[in-house]
Amino acid sequence: MEALKVEKFTTANRGNGLRAVAPLRPGELLFRSDPLAYTVCKGSRGVVCDRCLLGKEKLMRCSQCRIAKYCSAKCQKKAWPDHRRECSCLKRLQAQISARLRETSGQGYRQADG
Repeated sequence: MEALKVEKFTTANRGNGLRAVAPLRPGELLFRSDPLAYTVCKGSRGVVCDRCLLGKEKLMRCSQCRIAKYCSAKCQKKAWPDHRRECSCLKRLQAQISARLRETSGQGYRQADG
């Protein structure tokens, strides 16, 4: 296994950072880490996978909350430890969301008529 070419450092006024401790090549991967948290932005909901963020034409919907969408069963399974918590909340709120959507679409029709 190759030795790390970076080290973590801390400064009093700028916080934590990584710095090179060996020569680096352009484009060389130095460090990889999963994010602590992330979310799909509003405009990309239903267009990209909620786990890997890759765009796909056909996404599979979570069978429980029916809101989260995944590109594959593998991504859905990997997402479950984090999605489990939000899934139960989304299921409880599903009726309220549906009611508000109906109200919103109904108001649009009333405004157009009146």
